[in-house]
Amino acid sequence: MAFLSGVRLNDNFSGRSSFCRLLSGYSDIKLLSGESELQYCDVDTKLLSEESELQYCDVDTKLLLEESELQYCDVDTKLLSEESELQYCDVDTKLLSEESELQYCDVDTKLLSEESELQYCDVDTKLLSEASGLQYCDVDTKLLSEESELHYCDVDTKLLSEASELQYCDVDMKLLSEESELQYCDVDTKLLLEESELQYCDVEMKLLSEESELQYCDVDTKLLLEESELQYCDVDMKLLSEESELQYCDVDTKLLSEESELQYCDVDMKLLSEESELQYCDVDTKLLLEESELQYCDVDTKLLSEESELQYCDVDTKLLSEESELQYCDVDTKLLSEESELQYCDVDTKLLSEESELQYCDVDTKLLSEESELQYCDVDTKLLSEESELQYCDVDTKLLSEESELQYCDVDTKLLSEESELQNCDVDTKLLSEESELQNCDVDTKLLSEESELQYCDVDTKLLSEESELQYCDVDTKLLSEESELQYCDVDTKLLLEESELQYCDVDTKLLSEESELQYCDVDTKLLSEESELQYCDVDTKLLLEESELQYCDVDTKLLSEESELQYCDVDTKLLSEESELQYCDVDTKLLSEESELQYCDVDIKLLSEESELQYCDVDTKLLSEESKSQYCDVDTKLLLEESELQYCDVDIKLLLEESELQNCDVDTKLLSEESELQYCDVDTKLLSEESELQYCDVDTKLLSEESELQYCDVDMKLLSEESELQYCDVDMKLLSEESELQYCDVDTKLLSEESELQYCDVDTKLLSEESELQYCDVDTKLLSEESELQYCDVDTKLLSEESELQYCDVDTKLLSEESELQYCDVDTKLLWEESELQYSDVDTKLLSEESGLQYCDVDTKLLSEESELQYCDVDTKLLSEESELQYCDVDTKLLSEESELQYCDLDIKLLSEESELQYCDVLAAQPSLFAEKHLTQRLLGLCCTGFRNPKRSRRYSGPLPLKMADCSRPTNGVTPSPDK
Repeated sequence: MAFLSGVRLNDNFSGRSSFCRLLSGYSDIKLLSGESELQYCDVDTKLLSEESELQYCDVDTKLLLEESELQYCDVDTKLLSEESELQYCDVDTKLLSEESELQYCDVDTKLLSEESELQYCDVDTKLLSEASGLQYCDVDTKLLSEESELHYCDVDTKLLSEASELQYCDVDMKLLSEESELQYCDVDTKLLLEESELQYCDVEMKLLSEESELQYCDVDTKLLLEESELQYCDVDMKLLSEESELQYCDVDTKLLSEESELQYCDVDMKLLSEESELQYCDVDTKLLLEESELQYCDVDTKLLSEESELQYCDVDTKLLSEESELQYCDVDTKLLSEESELQYCDVDTKLLSEESELQYCDVDTKLLSEESELQYCDVDTKLLSEESELQYCDVDTKLLSEESELQYCDVDTKLLSEESELQNCDVDTKLLSEESELQNCDVDTKLLSEESELQYCDVDTKLLSEESELQYCDVDTKLLSEESELQYCDVDTKLLLEESELQYCDVDTKLLSEESELQYCDVDTKLLSEESELQYCDVDTKLLLEESELQYCDVDTKLLSEESELQYCDVDTKLLSEESELQYCDVDTKLLSEESELQYCDVDIKLLSEESELQYCDVDTKLLSEESKSQYCDVDTKLLLEESELQYCDVDIKLLLEESELQNCDVDTKLLSEESELQYCDVDTKLLSEESELQYCDVDTKLLSEESELQYCDVDMKLLSEESELQYCDVDMKLLSEESELQYCDVDTKLLSEESELQYCDVDTKLLSEESELQYCDVDTKLLSEESELQYCDVDTKLLSEESELQYCDVDTKLLSEESELQYCDVDTKLLWEESELQYSDVDTKLLSEESGLQYCDVDTKLLSEESELQYCDVDTKLLSEESELQYCDVDTKLLSEESELQYCDLDIKLLSEESELQYCDVLAAQPSLFAEKHLTQRLLGLCCTGFRNPKRSRRYSGPLPLKMADCSRPTNGVTPSPDK
């Protein structure tokens, strides 16, 4: 290569003669010559390559450097010089050429690049500079030109960009400036134009966009501003104009919007203001006009709308107000007038509305008043008249209608009211009268009819309703009263009868129904109540009696029956309930009592008996059931208790015993059984549970305890035993299992845990220990073994795994770690050592081996890899490093050495090889008089990667001794060096 690291050589160099003698013996050195198609000469590697990050090519040293004062890089000589007529400096070739697609031409580096902080890019010199008179700066070419489609042209940098704080973008100069007379700023061209369809012209962006928070958009500058004298601000154009169809024109923002709190909208200014003399405010134009057909003129918005809560609508101002002397307020025009067909005309508000508290609506004045002699108020005419077929006369509306919640319909006033002394409401006349043969007074129609589903018939109101405090509903009068001799109140007829099949007589509804939460059904009142001294509730009479042969008193029906699923039969209430403090349920009396000699309390019959197949005898319910939270089942009392000294709970007799052959005590059944999925057998509760703080599960007692000499805790037996084939002993379950995420298996506790100071996990004992001769720690078994195909030994898990980000595998701990002073990773032991005869460290296996096709040996990871930025590969450490005094890098060993017969040093693989397509051969090789002394020559030859390897340094070497240099003019890869260069 023709780059000599900035050193100028001359004929007077002191080591010339000795260096010439050196070169005379190596005539076959393939030196690169003065011509090449490669683009870059790296200043560090002194090698030509396809890529380089350096900026300058020094004209003296022919090397790419970081700094240079030269102006031009000649396309022919590939050198920076003082003058050049070329237009572009290609970023790939680092040369000035006729054409280029790159973005920036840096004024300092004279090179086109991706980024630049300069302001101007001169179209003639293709260089970025401080000043320029061109109009446009193209964002692609980074050159000022005549045309551009970019968003912004910064007035300072003369470059089009994405953001700018300037106000105006001049259509002539294409530059943003402070002033402009143009109307629109087109969002596509980013220029102010005469016309535009965009909505907003943002004052920040100086562009029309979809959204903006500014108040005014000046019609002259087409920019949103803080103030404006224009009348209309079109919501589409976001510009103030002469016309607009929007609803509100905010007086502050000068923009038409959907909402506004202002009172008046001036027809001239089209702005909402505080005062106005106009009559109507059109809902379409949002302007006050002379005429309008809208319904309401809202006093807040000053606009006619569909709804309004105001009282008066002045016929002059067309506005709703607080006072008015007009008689009628037309519902269509929302104006008070002389005539109207509306329902109500409120005497206070002078407005016809849907609601009114007045009693009468005078047929002459069309106004509701306090008095009237008319009988009916027709729902169609809204007037009181002599006749009507309507059902209700609402007390609020004073009109007969289809629905009403009032209680009385006065026979005199023909109006429903709150009070009435009449007893009957005739279904024909719709009026309350003294007599009626109808049975029911429907709460909806307020009329007596043949059928009704209501619960109460109030004795005062003579109407059926939802609530009533009366006790009895007389079958004759159809009214609820205080006294009655009838036994039943039929739920269908709402009347007390002699017989009924219903179950409950609710104390609230006074009716027999299907459901009730009351405890007692009083035999006297025939009603369920909270208290009763009677013992039995007869299933036939539905009443509490003194005696009964029935077995159960159902808590739902409050009746004694043959069957029941309830748990307790309270001795006080004689009823089965959900809770009871009594211990025993006597089989004879069917009642819970304090004492009993029976062993079992059957869950079906709720009685203590001699035998039972149920699993639990719950300590709370005193009954055998399917579920129980109690810990122990006492063998004496036949009840589950909280404490017990017995060891076992026999599965057959459901009792705790002294001995048992069963293995598991299931937490669900509270019984020892053959199988169980529970994790722990608590030493205190003698039961398997989900949680336990005990360490060991004794194989003899089947209980977890604090101490144990057994090694294994079988996952099936849930017991510690002498042998086990399971892989893990989980620290949470205290059991050996097939899977575990824990890292360590403590040798003392026999349990896997999160932390451990032990180094090894013995393959035989499955425990971590201090010493081990095993080589591998398998990632699946979590154990050290003799063989393993895994690649990594993770420093955290102490296990070999498929993936690892750690760099080193420590020879002492057999673990990968972040730091290590060891140099080699032995292929046999998979460990780092101080010395090794192996040549390669494979990037996949992380091990030194005999062969490898990888290119680089990274100095950080000590491993061969596909990519590396390091310059040297030290022959001693087998590692790539930043510095090296060795001359050659052998292609076979990938190591730098003192000698080598290889011809080429390939820049891509950083290795010497037999063949190379690199283009230059150092021309100085043909002129030995220009070379320096020996040590400098060695440095240059080594960095150019054109040296040889000493066969003594490589056991793989079997070739001939170094060749002698014979003919430096021999073509090298098709390139003939020129002696005049």
